[in-house]
Parts: sequence; C-alpha cells; structure tokens
Amino acid sequence: KLHAGERPVVTHKLGPWHEVLMHWNDDPRVLALRLANLLDLHLQQVRDKKAPFDDPPCQLYPLEVFAIRHVRDWLDLETPKVDHPLMFTNLATMTPDPAWPKNELGERLVALLRRSR
Repeated sequence: KLHAGERPVVTHKLGPWHEVLMHWNDDPRVLALRLANLLDLHLQQVRDKKAPFDDPPCQLYPLEVFAIRHVRDWLDLETPKVDHPLMFTNLATMTPDPAWPKNELGERLVALLRRSR
C-alpha cells in the first residue's frame, strides 16, 4: 500500500512517528523535515533524564532515518536527504570495513521478497 501511494492507517498514539507516516507519500522534502523533527526529539531525550532509553549514545544514532531510507529504497521511492546534525556524525557516516559478511539464506530471502513486490 505504501508503494501504491495509499495513505497508511496510523494512530496519534505513535507520537512523532505519526507525522512521519502521514507524510510518507508527500513531497520528499516534507518527509525529510518530519524526519529531522524526529531527530530533534533524539537530542531532547539525551538531555532529558526521563528519556525512554538509558543509553544516551543510542539516541545519537539516527536509526529511524536509516530504516526509512532502506524501506523506501526497497519500494523504489525517492529517498529524502535529511539535513540534521545527527546525519553528519561519525555514527551516521561511517561504513563497515570490511564489507558485511554474506549470508546465503539472507540473500535468498531478500531476492524472494524483491520478486514478490
């Protein structure tokens, strides 16, 4: 459904992620702004002693942006560039060295999923 341009059924209980999903099919620049807002929340939670995660370094990794980028790539949708300081940290810009190990079963699963789209 997300690939076909249909609006996802989402609830406001998702908090800041609600806005990201509601703008999934909008102009990629709008989606990028919503993702940047989500990363602002990461920074607020680092300063907040009542944050849902006890490990502040986890808050400095833009996991949601990478996950959404990966899903949009799979769906052949344009992936917005998110202009946010967390996207320019070493955690966000480094690549694994050497390349990730290959797993035959994993590669077969990915190929199967791509064919079923």
